Amino acid sequence: PMMSSHDTLNSIPEAAKNYIPLPISTVTLRYIKVGEKTYPDGTKKQQVFLISIPNERIESYHRIFSQAGLELQDIEIEQESISRALTGFNSEPTLIIDIGGRSTAISVAEKGVLEYAAQTDFSSGSLTQALANALNISERRADQLKRQTLIIGKGGDHELSTIMIPIIDVIINEAQRVKTGFEKGYNRSIKKVLLAGSGANMPGFESYLAQQMQLAVSTGNALKSVSYPPELEPIAPLLGSTLAVAIGLALKSYGKL
Repeated sequence: PMMSSHDTLNSIPEAAKNYIPLPISTVTLRYIKVGEKTYPDGTKKQQVFLISIPNERIESYHRIFSQAGLELQDIEIEQESISRALTGFNSEPTLIIDIGGRSTAISVAEKGVLEYAAQTDFSSGSLTQALANALNISERRADQLKRQTLIIGKGGDHELSTIMIPIIDVIINEAQRVKTGFEKGYNRSIKKVLLAGSGANMPGFESYLAQQMQLAVSTGNALKSVSYPPELEPIAPLLGSTLAVAIGLALKSYGKL
């Protein structure tokens, strides 16, 4: 219900019991107010994005940093950081597909604020493993082939692309599900997709995704939000997508967005 920030904060733990599959005492809760919704009977409610992190996970990070002789200043989920880095200047909802080595995080963000999120275990690593198994080669060689092969390949690339396409389609289907869920829940349309992570730079992935989702697709560049030495320019496109999470967290620490 609509209420003050103080009352909302106090009511979150009780409401969270309906969504968090762990005892509330064992997690740290945060929330982001992301909108308001008016129902047919005229009732207005605030829309809240709930974040839950197990306390043991936070404590483990504190131990790691302490043992390394470092002070842990801040901690947040990756999707918050990447949203801040890639959509700080976007004034409309943007779908972010962050293809990592072990999982793919799919988010919706606007003006640097995370509003909707999901995740799938299919990832860049899944593609590497599929190629390695199908061709009976090492994972290192499979990773090299993945980075060189067009998603929709011809000639010698065709066999490789047929191995990767089923996994890529699973990721795209999950992205479509997130898009549909957001648009139904928020009554706002998504017209743009940003790619990030180690899998964002696969040859032909942008165009294939744009064709499948019928949306404008580009690779996110978090370096647009910061200054960097000109000698990094040749590898800026790669760094801008793979370092998006780190840059986003740094921007929070420096009070940006």
